[in-house]
Amino acid sequence: DYIRNIRVIMPGHEETFTSAPFHPTYIQFLRQFSLLRFMDWSDTNEPENVTPEAGLWENRVTPDHASQGTIRGVAYEHMIDLANEVGSDLWISVPITATDDFIDSLATLVRDRLDQQRLAYIELSNEIWNRDFPQHAVATAAGRARGYADTEAATSFQFLTDSEGFVAALRYQSARSIEVFQIFESVMGARDRFRGVICGWAIDDLTIATNIAEELLDWQNAHASVDAYAIAPYFGFFIAQEDFADRVVSRSVEALLDTITQDMRFMLDVGRTAQDVAAARGLDLMTYEAGHHMVRATEVPYPSDDVRAKADLVHADERMYDIYAEYLAGWFEFGDHMTLFSDFLALGNFGLASRWDQSPIYPKYRAVHDFLLTTAPGDSTFVPPGTEPEPEPVSIPGDGDGDGDVDVDDFFAFADAFGSQGGVFDL
Repeated sequence: DYIRNIRVIMPGHEETFTSAPFHPTYIQFLRQFSLLRFMDWSDTNEPENVTPEAGLWENRVTPDHASQGTIRGVAYEHMIDLANEVGSDLWISVPITATDDFIDSLATLVRDRLDQQRLAYIELSNEIWNRDFPQHAVATAAGRARGYADTEAATSFQFLTDSEGFVAALRYQSARSIEVFQIFESVMGARDRFRGVICGWAIDDLTIATNIAEELLDWQNAHASVDAYAIAPYFGFFIAQEDFADRVVSRSVEALLDTITQDMRFMLDVGRTAQDVAAARGLDLMTYEAGHHMVRATEVPYPSDDVRAKADLVHADERMYDIYAEYLAGWFEFGDHMTLFSDFLALGNFGLASRWDQSPIYPKYRAVHDFLLTTAPGDSTFVPPGTEPEPEPVSIPGDGDGDGDVDVDDFFAFADAFGSQGGVFDL
């Protein structure tokens, strides 16, 4: 007779955890943003989620599952409900192995559950171009099976091993994305409630970045069925790389910030290059992720403790405010939505803040918050914890040093003010 029906509930929410499952402070924080991408809530990059079994609708995580915190991810129902509660648009990463039935059922759920005023952004998987993720191998095999490998096209990517397989993966991403969008359009009745997005690699080479964008958008005239092209113009990636470890440790924070600034500006140039490709095909340019990448996206985010310590100093430096402010302003001179990665992620200071309910508030987040206050149509009234204005000082009799307390320090303040030598004071 084992224990059944276990719930783990934050104190104070025992009566509301089913009807209002999201913490109100988190909701308030997210209301600053007009679009939420739920890629990590799907655990899209986990090997267990790119198997054929993971592509069956009956195997998805549901709200009734024992946990929403396993590598299987979070229920789509919770993603949609959070977007509705926040009042944001919704970005879903469809599993790479999702069957047509899975996609049809997901589209039906989005159609029936998402607020009619909100848009759904639909993407096939995540970073299919990234050979470190298991979905790349799945796309490569599927592309080869469809006959998409091409020796001539592969010459543009000869810096990669198996460049033909890389082309096959890109072309499969393109073709399968269009199939996904067609199913969504059939279920939802029109394109006015969702946007189809194809995402490419913002590699730090303008020619190769162009080649990737053109391969994805031109294969089988895919651009005619796509609403937006998206990239991730990360900067500062060198900080966490093994090859640069000695230089990162030996250089000053100021010098590293100079290099990061230049890298940020170059990645904006990569964005402008991608914008040229997208605009020529009548598409918007977005980011699917963005911001600094001064971390390796692994369980060991830095090659040494010394690099971690230097990265922490760089990350917390006030110049990061200026870097982010320039980054945001520069992007919106030519680009559409920027989805920053991420809200709260302790790994390598990846998140905009350390936690949603406490300090420290990083300079980069203050830059984002201030940018939203002046440009965003949403609710930007949220005051981050730790940034509330200091209360006006209250005059307290006997508080000689003005620190708000009457204590022994005030005795010395009084004695100094009295100007007496050897006097006796009875306080």
